Amino acid sequence: MNNKERLDLARWVVHKAMRQGADEVSVNISNTREVGVGIRDGEIENLEESTRNSLNLSIYANSRYSNHSTNDLRKQSLEKLIDEAVSMTEYLSQDPYRSLPDPEYYEGQKSKELRIRDSAFDELSSEKRIKYAFEIEKA
Repeated sequence: MNNKERLDLARWVVHKAMRQGADEVSVNISNTREVGVGIRDGEIENLEESTRNSLNLSIYANSRYSNHSTNDLRKQSLEKLIDEAVSMTEYLSQDPYRSLPDPEYYEGQKSKELRIRDSAFDELSSEKRIKYAFEIEKA
């Protein structure tokens, strides 16, 4: 799923939750890739690779708050999640101070790339990862 598809899906989720009765909605859709190589005594002990999509949904309704997550991003499944999430939120205790931040506190702020992540990391082949793991274990 590319960024445009994630943005379109997030907008759809927000719209659907607001129609169901939420006052405010926050959605985070992510795609995570994890790679792990374990070397022990000069041999591969474990080699793991996984990719995961997930959606995190925060509902604010009638001074109540709830948070929900899923890895099933099909609209049919999300419709049920949203319906149930908004309904369940009504059973929670009220918290009149819980809401999304007022846009006045973040409007106009520039988004900056903090460069805390090596973009070349994702391009490493499994063979290179294993090679580096062996080198690190040897050192």
